[in-house]
Formats: sequence, C-alpha cells, structure tokens
Amino acid sequence: MLVLTLALSLCGLGFFCWLLFMAAVWALPVFVGAMVFAHGDHAGSGAGALALGALTGIATAAIGRFMLATSAEPALRAVVVFVFAVPAMAMGYCMTLGFAQMGTGSFLLSHLLAVIGATVAGGTAWVRLSAIGSS
Repeated sequence: MLVLTLALSLCGLGFFCWLLFMAAVWALPVFVGAMVFAHGDHAGSGAGALALGALTGIATAAIGRFMLATSAEPALRAVVVFVFAVPAMAMGYCMTLGFAQMGTGSFLLSHLLAVIGATVAGGTAWVRLSAIGSS
C-alpha cells in the first residue's frame, strides 16, 4: 500500500509539474484577466466582470502573439518575451515553493528549490515564446 501511495503521489506531482510548464506561457494573460475581473467584481459589475476579465486575458494573449508573429525587430521581440516570462517565473516560484514546503521542512531548501523552479519555468516560457514567428 505504501508503494502504491508513493507511486501515485509522484505521478500527481509529475502531472502538476507538466501542467506548470504548459501553463507558463499563459501566466501574464491569466494574471491580467484575473486582475480586471477582481477590479470589476469589486466595483459591483457582477457577471460583466467575468466576461470583461476573460476578454481582457484573451486580448492580452492575442496582442502578445501578434507582436511576436509580426515583429522582425529583435529588441521588441525580447521585450515582449520578457514581459510574458516574468509572470511565468513568479508562477514557477510560487508553485515550486508550495510543492517544496509539502516535501521538506527546511526553509532554505524550500526557497532554493523555488528559485530553481522559477528559473526553469521562466526559461521554458522564454523558449516557447521565442519560437513564435521566428521561422
């Protein structure tokens, strides 16, 4: 029973790590959409806040992808990729810190692993975004 529990736990952790890397590119649009939704909900717009947040997130993703697909200027592409990669790093840090705190009691080791996770998530987002429109 212990072996089965350990195997399923590792599979679940592996799934969440895979999900983290797949979602790293979408961290900025999700963050922008969530902030617009929170502001609209706080202002009392109700269901309109959800629609506005979703549309804002979709627009952020579309504008970023359009800029990467059509721009030939390396400096502009680097700025757009950087703007999208920084929230991915923050997401990677927070998720890795949460996983590390479940598995270890050491404060220093948890934050060291979180920094590694942030670097890997940000690097993954950077590589995946840099490939858009570069062919």
